[in-house]
Amino acid sequence: MTREEIQELINSDFHVLKEGIAIKVDGEIVDYIQQLDEKGSPVYVLKDLLDWSDDELQQLQPAAL
Repeated sequence: MTREEIQELINSDFHVLKEGIAIKVDGEIVDYIQQLDEKGSPVYVLKDLLDWSDDELQQLQPAAL
């Protein structure tokens, strides 16, 4: 993923990325993440991804849109 793609998701009111799928969270993001099954795939807060290096971002693959 690129920073531009992440920013577009944020601008479209998405909050987290889970299994390559952008998700809009109603309520607190922290509460949403805590309720998820910890054995599942990682969940990324989109705003946090903007601080990642380009190399780290390239490893994230969004689901087919």
